[in-house]
Amino acid sequence: MDPQSIGWPSNELVLGKLLFLFGVAFGVVKWIESDRTGVPQGAKTVTIHNPDGMAGFVAAAIRSVKGKKDQPIALICARGWRSFRAANALRDAGFTNILNVREGMLGNPLDGPGWLDRELPVERCKNC
Repeated sequence: MDPQSIGWPSNELVLGKLLFLFGVAFGVVKWIESDRTGVPQGAKTVTIHNPDGMAGFVAAAIRSVKGKKDQPIALICARGWRSFRAANALRDAGFTNILNVREGMLGNPLDGPGWLDRELPVERCKNC
């Protein structure tokens, strides 16, 4: 499902910033440099590299939203690939308001410079 089909604006990074500002759950799919780069301010960190695999990731996500699978959640990772996989897993599990911030923290050539280069708010990763 693309962002337009569920009413999201087409620029995921702009939407991610709006979600952040309005207190929507923001999930970080951790990557190796998370402790060095930081994460979006106020984000919860989760990983698809859960010991129980993707099922463990989905279970952790369900717990973090207290079972409310319609809660808007924006996902971000380093460059957009892990958060893409995570978003698909959550959609497959019945989540209905998932956004992949495709630029990621570090940016990528297809989608843009990323959260850090746009100087959006970050904080040190607390559990990386």
